[in-house]
Amino acid sequence: MKLSVVLSLLTGCRPKSEAVPGHPGTSLPLLYPVVLVERKRIQVSDDELRFTTTTAASGPAFFGARVIDSAGGIFEISNVTTFGQKSWILDLGTGHYRVHLTIKALARADLRRAKQIVLEGADEPDKARPVIEAQANVAQLIEACRTSWKWR
Repeated sequence: MKLSVVLSLLTGCRPKSEAVPGHPGTSLPLLYPVVLVERKRIQVSDDELRFTTTTAASGPAFFGARVIDSAGGIFEISNVTTFGQKSWILDLGTGHYRVHLTIKALARADLRRAKQIVLEGADEPDKARPVIEAQANVAQLIEACRTSWKWR
């Protein structure tokens, strides 16, 4: 009897599993354009379709990446669910597929924090710093990130 009580308590304390999303997109609404910042990768997306469409060979890894949206929100990607991804062997990772990104809001970005995040993702921070520091608001910072390849 005591064992059954203990077992029922233990199974009731188990964390609830998260529901698998049924469609590509994001778990929280974002104001586009957004900038995705990973280590040595900065990518601007103008809408949700482009943000959540990727390839295995050259697309972002997403998990753990930070996102700055046009409203100045800072988010982190905590989970990635794929939709329509073919076997890597069949297309060598070049086929496009969609993802659902589970994101969590970290903070409302002040411009200084947003610049710091972008600088951390720059391939060559010393070359990127003057461009990043010259931006007067989040919208200008996102626009400057469109040509981050010039900062190398």
